[in-house]
Amino acid sequence: MPNSVAALVNVGVGSETSASDRRRIQTINVVALLAIGLNAVFSTYFFLFIDSSGSWLLRGANVLLVCGYGASIVLNAVSKTDAAMWLVNGTGLLNIVVSSLVLGLGLGSLAFFVVVPLTASLTSREDDRAVPLVFTFGALAGLTVAVWLEPPVPETIAGTAWQSAVLVGNVASVVVFATVVALYYRRRVDKAQADLAAEHDRSEALLLNILPRATADRLKAGERVIADSAQDVAVLFADLVGSTPIGQELSPDELVGLLDAVFTSFDDLADEYGLEKIKTVGDAYIAVGGLPTPRRGHLRAAADMALAMRNEIHLHAVPGGHRLELRIGLHAGPVIAGVIGKKKFSYDLWGDTVNIASRMESSGVPGEIQVTQTVNDRLADDFEFESRGTVEIKGKGPMETYLLKRRHRDPRT
Repeated sequence: MPNSVAALVNVGVGSETSASDRRRIQTINVVALLAIGLNAVFSTYFFLFIDSSGSWLLRGANVLLVCGYGASIVLNAVSKTDAAMWLVNGTGLLNIVVSSLVLGLGLGSLAFFVVVPLTASLTSREDDRAVPLVFTFGALAGLTVAVWLEPPVPETIAGTAWQSAVLVGNVASVVVFATVVALYYRRRVDKAQADLAAEHDRSEALLLNILPRATADRLKAGERVIADSAQDVAVLFADLVGSTPIGQELSPDELVGLLDAVFTSFDDLADEYGLEKIKTVGDAYIAVGGLPTPRRGHLRAAADMALAMRNEIHLHAVPGGHRLELRIGLHAGPVIAGVIGKKKFSYDLWGDTVNIASRMESSGVPGEIQVTQTVNDRLADDFEFESRGTVEIKGKGPMETYLLKRRHRDPRT
């Protein structure tokens, strides 16, 4: 579509215009521009080549009708869309009635009576059924009057070759008008479907950033309460050590950028090792293995991810020459998981396993991965641990804890 035509079609459309109003405004403008173009072509054709001496009534009416169509575009420009809709359809109905009465019924002008209900349906509000009915009855009334009066074809045209030419021209105009409007509307529908598909993809991606895929699928299927219990999962807590004093020296943009880079790399590791990110809280990162879909080797995968996170953190440069460290805690056992909230809902975990994993992190050592006796016993064949002895754990009392040092061998070799 040429830029000049596109600009006219979009007269009255602003950045804040809703999708439904945008459709109405553009359709009104398309109908008005088509009508102006067809009237201009017909007037030139009729008055220059067929009847240059008479039909002044039709000439004057044609000027007024063109002004009416143009005024509907002006009304759109000043945000009077409803008035523009009534004017463009009313002008169209008047145009057809006048043409039928002046030119008679033998020149195909009756075919235009089909157009008015069509344009009224396309330019009215979606919830307004009265407008199409009004113009449908208006078109039927105009058709009835024209047939009842049965005006003759002007003597200058009747019985000549021009009569067939005008008849073909009128019918062709209806075909062109209906085709252009239909093609325009199909283009709008195709664009709307493409936009809807893109919006669905964006919503799907956003939902999967909040919920695990299996949980999201259950939510979309209509489950109102999503709560599960799992007897054996691995819960990992990681916290950035020293981020508070570093944050005091960084600008807000630098701090957020640093945290985003670090946590994005952790997200990549979660994908690589098959863990599910639960959430971030401040500068803490929480992930789980074995949920929402159980899998074999989830505890080993969580230990591998913890080691990878400890290595990854040193790859991030901190302005000012500071060094980031992680304090990581890991425990395994039963949990309850589910979706809570109606607004800003989230997938979360509850249970003693979660509390112990959190305590493993908070009572741990910067740069180390502290785990429970349970983790040590289950992974001793694959990983090297260092006993830390008995540690006083808040809310749990003294517990035997271990530091996860490394794998006996790399699982990817």
